[in-house]
Amino acid sequence: IAIASDESLGRLFVIHGQEMMLSTLDERGVVGTLAYTNTAVSGYQLANALVIDRRAHRLYIAVQSQTAEIVVIDGQSLIVLDRIQLSGSMASQHTMLLDESSNRLLVWQFQGASEIDLSTRKIVESYPIAEPGKGAALEHLKIVTQEEIAGQYQEKIRGLAAGVELSFCKSPADFRREI
Repeated sequence: IAIASDESLGRLFVIHGQEMMLSTLDERGVVGTLAYTNTAVSGYQLANALVIDRRAHRLYIAVQSQTAEIVVIDGQSLIVLDRIQLSGSMASQHTMLLDESSNRLLVWQFQGASEIDLSTRKIVESYPIAEPGKGAALEHLKIVTQEEIAGQYQEKIRGLAAGVELSFCKSPADFRREI
């Protein structure tokens, strides 16, 4: 389950992982539900990350399946607007961060992170994670986020290498200063 709110619409959005359903709530209760299953993909699908663009009232849902995709939903009408296909699969837990000022979405996948320009739907930057024993060794890696990462995942991230540092920012200004 993931939750996001759009205060200007007075709505709370909840995704229900394997059910592939988006529920929308306001002060009266459930306003509506939307099934966003990709019928072109057979088998396993799981939604596990949700971010919202409060200016455009768009929801971005990361779907884990054989193919990696971001489902784009209009927060007012609850209509699926787009499906952005990414390379590889999302065969692990991941997170997303939306930079509204640049209209870019950072998606952390199993093999690394991808930065997507939402106006062109293209990956503009890739940040691969090298497997142990492959690629150049890093002495220091700093991960900066505004999202809370569960303790068990923090341990896994820090366990990747001795020089991994996690920094949690409370505001967009703090985040920009850190990066």
